Amino acid sequence: MAIKSKNQKPNRLINESSPYLLQHAYNPVDWHAWNNATLAKAKKGNKPLLVSIGYSTCHWCHVMEKESFEDEEVAKLMNEHFICIKVDREERPDVDQLFMDAVQMITGAGGWPLNCFALPDGRPFYGGTYFRKEQWTDILKRVADLNATNSSALEDYARQLIEGISKSSQQHLSDNNTIRKEDIEMIRDKLHDSVDFENGGLKGAPKFPLPPALEAELNMATLYHDTHLKEHLEITLEKMASGGIYDQAGGGFARYSVDSFWKVPHFEKMLYDNAQLLSVYSKAYKLNGNPLCKEVVEETAGFMEREFLSGEGAFYSALDADSEGEEGKYYVWKKDEFDDVLGPYASLMSKYFGVGGAGYWERNNNILVRAENKSTFAQRENLSETEMNALIRFSKKKLLEAREKRVRPSLDNKIITSWNALAVTGLLDAYTAFDEDRFLSLATQTLEFLIQNRIKADGHCLRLSGKTVIDGFLEDYALTGQALMNAFSVTGKKSYLDWAQKITQKAIELFYDDKSGFFYYTSKETELPNRQTDVHDNVIPSSNSLMMTLLHSVGMVTENLEYIDIVKKALKNIIPGMYQSVVAFAHWSNLLQVLEHGAFVMAVTGPAAQKTAKELHSKHLPDVIVVFSNEPGDIPVFENRHSEEKTRIFVCTEDSCLEPVESVKEALQKIKRPEN
Repeated sequence: MAIKSKNQKPNRLINESSPYLLQHAYNPVDWHAWNNATLAKAKKGNKPLLVSIGYSTCHWCHVMEKESFEDEEVAKLMNEHFICIKVDREERPDVDQLFMDAVQMITGAGGWPLNCFALPDGRPFYGGTYFRKEQWTDILKRVADLNATNSSALEDYARQLIEGISKSSQQHLSDNNTIRKEDIEMIRDKLHDSVDFENGGLKGAPKFPLPPALEAELNMATLYHDTHLKEHLEITLEKMASGGIYDQAGGGFARYSVDSFWKVPHFEKMLYDNAQLLSVYSKAYKLNGNPLCKEVVEETAGFMEREFLSGEGAFYSALDADSEGEEGKYYVWKKDEFDDVLGPYASLMSKYFGVGGAGYWERNNNILVRAENKSTFAQRENLSETEMNALIRFSKKKLLEAREKRVRPSLDNKIITSWNALAVTGLLDAYTAFDEDRFLSLATQTLEFLIQNRIKADGHCLRLSGKTVIDGFLEDYALTGQALMNAFSVTGKKSYLDWAQKITQKAIELFYDDKSGFFYYTSKETELPNRQTDVHDNVIPSSNSLMMTLLHSVGMVTENLEYIDIVKKALKNIIPGMYQSVVAFAHWSNLLQVLEHGAFVMAVTGPAAQKTAKELHSKHLPDVIVVFSNEPGDIPVFENRHSEEKTRIFVCTEDSCLEPVESVKEALQKIKRPEN
């Protein structure tokens, strides 16, 4: 929602739909949106660009707006010398990626708000992150003066930056033509060296939940029987769920904690984090059966449904960290507030949630944490497990009801395709772990929204639709395609596979670079001065590692060996990067583990195919794609394998199938899993 200040007239951002852009619609800055018309205007007037990038839940973006962009004198300087552009990084991750790479190359660091200066054609020459008003005013004057007196220097800076960015994002073919067990051992060693066995996660602070790295640990614990990484994973999931980063009253995770104990969160909540953590906790439950994992999944899905689910059946993007101008105000508790809500139970539950103790933060505020293990706490307080669970449920309900009367953080109501695809996959993983129909219903409802609104008949994907229409980037194609493959695996609905194949083929057409063997992040029609190749995994995996995972899934099920060859070619050439940083290639390492260990499709056919497939899905099988069919079909993996009398499981590799078996136990023995 646009926030009007005093008598200020709206600028041109008032016509946008992004909540972040609308937050700036009453700034005295003459903001433009990033589009071809804006770039044409800059070229015609030969004015440099000032590109300011952030997102609606960004705390320091709000601070810089208040200090500088709402200031009349600062705005006058900006308007006089620059074409000023506001960018929502979640709408245009391609623009953000270009200027973030530039700022990181200039300063060695990055973050948001991201403020960058560029030539009229979009090539950056200088930038940084948050600037105080005095710094910002000084920079504006110096850049304007340099543009007036020595514009050729800016041209040189821009040329050198683009050359550096282009070189850093290029991927080169190597002579490495094998995937070796030694590479897996290296990944395990590096993970062991980088993790915090006391507090979970990676060493140091701040602490981010990193789903790709957590899944790498989960898979190594499963495929290679690494008990140390399994132990670390369990510590991490327990500490995260017990800390302030997890919303103890309402469920769901904040983006990160500022400390090394998971206690003090940066209070914003993002769809992409919570969607992926649904998957991690669901898969961990399959491995360890820990009821805490089930509790976290149920509460996190409940949070997503309560706070993010739109009337259209898809999920919004984020909740702000701030409310009433104060970070975390919506979530923290004064001792007397907590006591008033819980009445006679307040004293007992204060101990459990750390109020006045482990959860004390600042200014007499408390962040709810699980100060003690539930079983230990119940035993000490002479409570049965049933009594303790009932008391916790009652307390959370009362706290949530009281909290909802407060001024709520602002909601970013963009429906982003790739993030919704992550939600579909997370909910499907929850369904396979816990067999609760509500998870499947939410997943298929969201997937149908994407099919109806974001995928064209030829497989072309959109990132956003409605008032603002933005074409999909590689991550939108890869994640949507994978969500469709996962839905096909769980439901057996062939139309999901058909859509996944269309999307995969369209992505190859729009993004694939056969010279490097990797995919560009943007399509051929981009207006940016440089097409980049995104390979480094972060909180969300890189678009290339996601695309290779999709190619592998589709290739295995449809027996398309060309897709598998693309994957192997890319993976072999990414392995050297893993030796530099396992965390930056964590999702790639998941694919590497599967291919080194041996990848399988389990094709289940016959009258009880769905029931048998469900049993397989209830186990954590990272090296197996499960598909089923109750009747004959034209999918290659089912061809000539249907039987009306018997339910059979065909265990297949990329180019052959073993003799069918009739039980899950026999099928698991076929893939050399001695623990089964």
